[in-house]
Amino acid sequence: TTEPAGLRLHQCAARRLAADPDLREVVRDRLQKLRQVNPHGRVYHDRWETLLDGPLPALLRTMTESSEQADSLRKESPLTVLVTPGERRRVFETLRAA
Repeated sequence: TTEPAGLRLHQCAARRLAADPDLREVVRDRLQKLRQVNPHGRVYHDRWETLLDGPLPALLRTMTESSEQADSLRKESPLTVLVTPGERRRVFETLRAA
């Protein structure tokens, strides 16, 4: 399973978003692209859109919580757009070494 990677990538994205909530606009742009390329992910896209439009703490909590619902959401997430290539590489290297 890639879930530890998904969770860790979202933890990186959450730190960036907490420091700069205006990055939600970048995430919204990514969400629109996801909607175009994967219409089947609509239920997840709608949930992310609701979270993006709501209070930041609820969004950050959902991004980083360990639950079945959050795991499912992270599989079709626009938020990894906030993760740098270096962070992404480190996450996967850490997991490979584990």
